[in-house]
Amino acid sequence: MSKTIVMGYWDCSYCDAVGIEGTKRDCPGCNRPRGEGVKFYMDKSNVKYLSSEDSETKGKGPDWLCSYCNSLNSSLVNECTSCGASRQETEKNYFTMNEQTSKSVYGSNDVENTKPKVSKDVDRSGKLSGVNLLKRIGIPLVAIFSICCLLLAIFTGTKEFTPTSFSWVYDIDIESYETVDESDWSLPDGARLQYTKDEIHHYDHVVDHYETKTRTYSEEVLDGYDTSYEYTDNGDGTFSQHEVQTPRYRTEYREEQYEEPVYKDVPVYQTKYYYEIDKWIHKRTVTTKGNDKNSYWGEVELKDNEREGKHTEQYNVSGKVKNKYKTYGCTKDIWNQLIVGGSYKVKISHGDIVEIK
Repeated sequence: MSKTIVMGYWDCSYCDAVGIEGTKRDCPGCNRPRGEGVKFYMDKSNVKYLSSEDSETKGKGPDWLCSYCNSLNSSLVNECTSCGASRQETEKNYFTMNEQTSKSVYGSNDVENTKPKVSKDVDRSGKLSGVNLLKRIGIPLVAIFSICCLLLAIFTGTKEFTPTSFSWVYDIDIESYETVDESDWSLPDGARLQYTKDEIHHYDHVVDHYETKTRTYSEEVLDGYDTSYEYTDNGDGTFSQHEVQTPRYRTEYREEQYEEPVYKDVPVYQTKYYYEIDKWIHKRTVTTKGNDKNSYWGEVELKDNEREGKHTEQYNVSGKVKNKYKTYGCTKDIWNQLIVGGSYKVKISHGDIVEIK
């Protein structure tokens, strides 16, 4: 990174002359010296470099302000070139004056005064709350209340329900104790072994061999450097130019060979047991059903070596929800509470009525 001194410019606040070279301390238009509020700037479209001789006295530090005659002086001198006053009696230089000017724009307490005002509708995170967002876009409070009630009803599953019909189904499984033939990888208790046999239990996925293949990959390679420039204000009518070198890369593609494994499935054998065993098995189901509320269990006639197994009950109610007819499942307790033509607030979950409000 290199450093070069380049020309800055300033504008006269008295005669409105613009583009005055920063090395000139007086306005060529009105002969007034550049004042306390001067601001230097650059013309980056037409950068003018100072000569080696001028660079010896420029860029060494910011100009300082004489507290007696308000003239700006070079940092290389310790006495004002206009009135001869000593530099030791002033505390101001170009940068401190600019800092004070910035503060005067915002007031003495610039941090507090520049804070954005936060609306009462905004929460601590800076976001509008849900209700206040609706208010902000012009929706009246009555409409907001209705929307909230609708959303509450949707998310809690509460609906107005009018029953129109009922149905029920009762099932009784009948089991028979029989001798059956089965097979498994182990012999269960009570089984009578008939024979064993080595059979494939599962397959192991193992490497059989490797194949050589070629693939292409990319790599970023340094291609050179791009030159750009940055500038800093020296505070004396000049700027320092800093040359910045940014690396530039290009993408290159290369090929490489690699070994890719090829797999095969190898069967793994284990002993399988073939046996007979006595157990309860499902034979039939006794079903009763109806479209009323007179539910009852069917009569069961058991044969030798039979028994009743699992008993299941199913209760359904059909009705109207928002002018649509649907059928829902429910418990017997809820089913008994409902009557045809009644009006109920119910909570529905996964197609079942789970609660009456």
